[in-house]
Amino acid sequence: MPFAKRYGIERLTAGSPEYYDGCETPRYDGFSPDREDAELFRSEAKAQRRADRVGGEVFATTVMVTLADGFKAPVIQVSARAA
Repeated sequence: MPFAKRYGIERLTAGSPEYYDGCETPRYDGFSPDREDAELFRSEAKAQRRADRVGGEVFATTVMVTLADGFKAPVIQVSARAA
């Protein structure tokens, strides 16, 4: 299984880290204590731009990827009949 580097955003509040999950609303700031909820970005530059906007530090992680996730654009399968 191939691996890819992804980037997330974390911030420290009262000694415990919170991770940006991308679900900002007027009542919710978009940070969750669960690392599994973190929104992962493909590029460090995009993660840094979002971190500058919402506050926090960029961290890098390595994740297993599927074949479709390895492409920059989504892969859409078209059957021979539809084409």
